[in-house]
Amino acid sequence: MEFGRGGSVERGRGGAGRWRVIERPRSGARRKPRTAVPLGDPLALIDIKDAGHTWAKTHSMFRLEISLSAAHDIYEKREEYKRRAAESEDRSSPRLRRSYFEQVCQGLWDWYKTLQRVGTRHLLVSGSLFEARSRRIAVQLGATGFKGSPYFIQNWARSHNLRNVALWGQGGSADMEAAAPRITKIRKQLEDYPAERIYNMDETGPFYRCIPNRAYVQAGQRRQVRGTKDMKAQDRITLVLACNATGSPKIPVAMIGKAKQPKFFKPPRDRCPLPYFSQPSAWMDADMLKSWFETVFVPAVRACTALPVALIWDNCGAHEELESTSVSFIPLPRNCTSVYQPLDLGIIACLKMRYKRRLLDLIVGSFESTLGDRADVGSAPAAGPESLGAPEARPPTVGSSAGASTGGVPADLVLSGPATGTLSGAAPPIVALTAQSAASYATRAG
Repeated sequence: MEFGRGGSVERGRGGAGRWRVIERPRSGARRKPRTAVPLGDPLALIDIKDAGHTWAKTHSMFRLEISLSAAHDIYEKREEYKRRAAESEDRSSPRLRRSYFEQVCQGLWDWYKTLQRVGTRHLLVSGSLFEARSRRIAVQLGATGFKGSPYFIQNWARSHNLRNVALWGQGGSADMEAAAPRITKIRKQLEDYPAERIYNMDETGPFYRCIPNRAYVQAGQRRQVRGTKDMKAQDRITLVLACNATGSPKIPVAMIGKAKQPKFFKPPRDRCPLPYFSQPSAWMDADMLKSWFETVFVPAVRACTALPVALIWDNCGAHEELESTSVSFIPLPRNCTSVYQPLDLGIIACLKMRYKRRLLDLIVGSFESTLGDRADVGSAPAAGPESLGAPEARPPTVGSSAGASTGGVPADLVLSGPATGTLSGAAPPIVALTAQSAASYATRAG
């Protein structure tokens, strides 16, 4: 047998002079890739074998495709696996990497489990708190060289199957036990009203000019991109929403702003399609509540029924001053509206998402219009003697000020055509050079 590059040359059995080349695979080509096995899988194999099955049956019942020798190795180390399970090690963790500061890790885990027993509803722990607590534990244990870096906390959390999540809502502040007696009383009180006569009212304050603060950029431009002030625009209005349990009557959404008559609703522009109220801070107070109740809520309800109705709302101080003989006001307990108020359980969020989607559509439309204008300018012929005469009359186009009613907005930022201004109708098209100006003028145009 002679060896060559990449294999060996061997004389065959067919006779002299006949040779065949046997290609040998490269080193490691036949090896299976190493896969990390969670602690729960070896324990499952050990339980199957301890149940009295043969090795062939155990190998066929095991969910992972491993060799029989690997199964034997796992069973020989069964005492170690059982010890790790008895120490409350995470069974879904694919691989356990021992830390140089094992006592600090164990002390930090014991501290976290203590918080779990006390209750994490009011004791939410962030990465910075874990870092501070780990450094204190290291000082108590006399560990030298420990820094408690964010990287250490990330690895420690990963080994214990902890995930860092973004917190949202206000449900963590709801005192369910204290509110239970009041909620029971409210439910008994609502038994006298059918679903179509049970209403809920709530306010929300959207920042209507905010644009997204995240963007996709090329990898090389990551450190060159900067944000703008429009990402944290504080222009706010208050929307007052009301609906009943069936959702059949459409009570108009009322708007509270700072100006008595906003510029973008002055003639010759269209009037505000929503009931509009003004307040110096754009907040709901006792006067605004009374005006809304008498001019919006009562007429909308009386158009549907003349029977008494129930109105559920939060325990705001302004709500206590209102009285009515045909409407029964039912305030919810404090610090629990995020759990029990129907409008807070997705209705207001749906309205805000719809508005955000339409605002982003306006920005995308402004991008496309701007690119179209630049393309027209780039393809325009050079000015010649024949072009020095009177301009040719043509209908208004995108970015043109002919036939457009700007109403205080620059003519080159507005398209000709009326603006509907409704929440469900078509939004007025806007042309802007940047996304920030589009977001700014979108609300002004209605």
